[in-house]
Amino acid sequence: MLRPILFNTEMVRAILDGRKTQTRRIKFDCEVDDVLWVRETWKMGFTIEGDKKDGFNCEIEFKDGISDMVHFKKERAKKFEKFLLKPNKWISSMYMPREACRLFLKVEDVWEQKLQDISPGCICCEGVEDIFEEIYKKERRFLANEVHKRLLIDEFIKLWDSINARRGYGWDTNPMVKVIEFKLVKV
Repeated sequence: MLRPILFNTEMVRAILDGRKTQTRRIKFDCEVDDVLWVRETWKMGFTIEGDKKDGFNCEIEFKDGISDMVHFKKERAKKFEKFLLKPNKWISSMYMPREACRLFLKVEDVWEQKLQDISPGCICCEGVEDIFEEIYKKERRFLANEVHKRLLIDEFIKLWDSINARRGYGWDTNPMVKVIEFKLVKV
């Protein structure tokens, strides 16, 4: 089944870089083999009028600077016409049309766990860069496993809380989450 999923620009970059292959969600419905289409922050650029009965073509730009041409069929064009009145204004990922989607994720595995049970390896799969390992390699110092783990967890807490705390699901509440493991696919 094809399902939408929201990601912020930082996490979209992590997916494109190959660093993000997992996401944790509260009350998100999906199963193995589902395909998730990524909604991200976007804006409409210039529009090329097409044949009115066929819809129109429009440039879509993403916050990471990439842009693409998208065709809106007549039956869908009406719904997104309002955004043509606001060219070059960033629009919430929540309103991104499927036609503008550039990233599709195939669900490889799904399980539930308490948020705070996340492992250091899974933190890296969430797109958190393990900058600490590189720093300590450069300085030729040993980083104790527990210290390293704590630094990674602290980075993940910042990321998680920046997205979820205002909705009442901060790290400290240790909610039950659905872990979704995915791979980037072409559709």
